[in-house]
Order: sequence, then structure tokens, then C-alpha cells
Amino acid sequence: MSRASSEHPVVIVGAGIAGLACARALARGGVRATVLDKGKTPGGRASTRTFEHGTFDHGARRFDVRRATFGAYVHALESEGIVVPIESTNGAPTYRAAPTMGALARHMARELDVRSRAEVTRVRRDEHGFRLDVTRDGDGRETHAGRVLVVTAPPEQTRALLRGFALADEPRLASIGSEPCFALVVTFSRVRRAPTTLPSPFERAERELGSDRETWVFHTTREFARAHLERSPSEVEKELVPLAAAALGADEIPSFALVHRWRYARTHRKEETEALVDPDARLVVAGDYLGDGRIESAYESGLLAADHVLELLRSS
Repeated sequence: MSRASSEHPVVIVGAGIAGLACARALARGGVRATVLDKGKTPGGRASTRTFEHGTFDHGARRFDVRRATFGAYVHALESEGIVVPIESTNGAPTYRAAPTMGALARHMARELDVRSRAEVTRVRRDEHGFRLDVTRDGDGRETHAGRVLVVTAPPEQTRALLRGFALADEPRLASIGSEPCFALVVTFSRVRRAPTTLPSPFERAERELGSDRETWVFHTTREFARAHLERSPSEVEKELVPLAAAALGADEIPSFALVHRWRYARTHRKEETEALVDPDARLVVAGDYLGDGRIESAYESGLLAADHVLELLRSS
């Protein structure tokens, strides 16, 4: 089924924090952008899943503030009740969105043209700019056009999408890889303890805040996720649930359990945040992996991408 196309000066691939920050900065500069994301809701790894058993933050569950630019934005969000401070584990001011992490992305996406369930299948460029072929909701087909393209997908997906463009082979992008992770969400009616020492393969566990039930979110090590990446989530769930129950001292079958596979959970890069630009192609790449992988890096990379876009539009 074919659907209407859209055309704004800028197309942004990815509605995570980097893509949304870029689009918001462009909007403040008077530039409209179409934001395409294959997920059900914006936010990327800072999104939230909702089921009949509750709402869960199964990806990023908190974020810290280390630099002034992001800090000013977070303080504004705090004044609106979008984020609340929580106990820090590293000495830096730490926050979570309220009531769930998805509230941050929803707030950032307000008044933006965000198209969810929109998977970009092909990127073309001609003398007029970029044209993106998009599959929408699994079967609908769209074409989106723009003079400038910003890609904020994980590095592996970015390289695949931009195959044939010079920026895909840029060493700062070509050398970066992602590490996977499994998230286990599990609910018991009662637990005996909060885990102080986690059994392998878990590396962290947190109780779901605001829940009136004992709902916990466990994340695995990257080593376990790499070794079991292509197993079905149901198979991984069967292996992980007994380990989580033992860690919590729960001796019953959970009332709810879910495993989510984060194929692109984190990167190893630990350098100054940046965004990459090819002025000749009018192409920009941004994302948390072009910094230290935190939400703050995603936000700052998105702002830098917007600066590049505005300069490209002024010079064209």
C-alpha cells in the first residue's frame, strides 16, 4: 500500500535522544525536520514498554549530568516535573524521567514531526537532495525527501544504511561497534531480599520504581548476550528467570516475565562527544556512540548535528 510522501528541509533517521535533540534544536532555528524511527514509540533505549501487568523501563533507567549544556536542559525539565533526582552511584547528579523514562522522549517529541514504525530501507541522493524509501507499519510504503540527511541510528545500522556514501567509511564511524545486552523484567508477589551480589550472567538489577508489586529489571553482561544473541527471547527467559528468582529469594513462579534483546546496547568509545559531517553530500551522523555512550552524549551529539545542519542550509 502506498502512502503520501513528505518533504521537509531535513530528514532525521532515528527518534532516540540524539535525533530528538537535533530536531528540537532545528525547530528552534526555524527549520522543519521529519524524524523517522522504526520503533513503536520515540526514545530508543530510553523508551518504555507497557503491558497489562504494568509499564517497565527495560533499557536506560537513569542518567547523570556532567556538563553545563545538558545540565541546563535537565534543570528546566525538573522544574516541569518531567525528571526527578535520584540517588547517584557515581557522584554525578543523577535523574530519571517521571513516571517512566518514556516521558523524556515524549516531552522531547512534542510538536515535532515524528513518524514511528517507519523503517528506512533505502537512501538515495540526487541533485535535489536525499530521498528515503520507507516501510511503514510493516506494509505501507512512503518516500521522504530532504536537502540534508541526519542519521542517528546505531553505528552498524548507520554504516549499512549509508553504504556507498563516503561517510560510511570514515574511520571515526567505521571503527565503532556495539555490544548487546538482554533485559529481563520479572514480577513476583513477594521477594525475601534485594540482591546484594548478582549471580552470573547478571551485571545489574533494579526494582521498578512506582510499582506496587515486586517488579525487577535485570540486565545481563555483554559476554552472555554475545554468546546467546540469536537464541529466541523465550529460551533466554527460561534460563534467566530461575537465576533472578534465586537472587531475590523468591520461591514461586513469577506472575510476569519478559526478555528483551538489545542488539545495540552500548559501545566502547570514550572520547569527546561529536557529530560527523560530509559537507559535499550534506550528510550528518550523530549518536551517543560518538561520545561516551550516555544519554548526555546522545543529547550533545544531537545538538552538534543541528549546528552542522544549520550551517549546511545557510551555505547551500
